[in-house]
Parts: sequence; structure tokens; C-alpha cells
Amino acid sequence: MRQTSVMQRNPRLRSALAGVYRLAVWALLAFTFWAGLGHADKAPPPPPSAPSAAAPVADKDGFVPESRPPAMNNVEAGLPAAPLVGAAYGFIWLAVFGFVVFTLRRTTQLEADIADLRERIARTQAGSQ
Repeated sequence: MRQTSVMQRNPRLRSALAGVYRLAVWALLAFTFWAGLGHADKAPPPPPSAPSAAAPVADKDGFVPESRPPAMNNVEAGLPAAPLVGAAYGFIWLAVFGFVVFTLRRTTQLEADIADLRERIARTQAGSQ
């Protein structure tokens, strides 16, 4: 007698789970785009106004320290972190979900192979007796 998994015996269950997988993938993709791209057009809030600092003073060699990196006019503006973090989390969850689906499919296939091997072993043992 060949043993089969529940998914192989019930095509309705397999179809329902496939629909759930598709829905979960679309939901995860929508969340990724919402988190990463949905907030990208928003400008960061302006920095709080601080009392103006005194102009930097040159040292004995004439060096005046610069407080901002080159090619960056406004250090306070920078890059907004929320969209980047949201996109990174979305990507990681998508990778985890893909790994789980891949593992589930492979496990189902291995269960079928094991059941087939058990059946072959049983037939071989019954034939040799």
C-alpha cells in the first residue's frame, strides 16, 4: 500500500493552499512597495532651528574646519531612513517566504519518494519470501 501525503490525496486542499500562497506573495509584494516606494516622495521634516554657531576660526596654518562632507550642501536633509528600512524588511520577508515555500514543496516531493521506496521495499521483501 502506497502512503501519500494529505496534499496528494486532496486536490481541493492543494488548490486552496496554492491560492493562499499566491495571496501571501501579493500581500508581501504590496507591503514592500508600500513601505519602500510609498513614502519615498515625502520630504523629511526640516531640522529644528538651532542658535547659529559662531563662524569657524582658522588655526595658525590657515585651516578652517568644515562640518559637512564634500558635495553635500545640507547635512541635516540626508537620506530618509524609513523607506529604505521598510524596503529591506520587505525584501527579507519575501526571501524567508520563498525559502519556506521551496522547503515545503521539496518536503512534499521527498515524502512521495520515501513512500515509493517503502512500497518497493515491501514488494521486494514479499517477493523474496
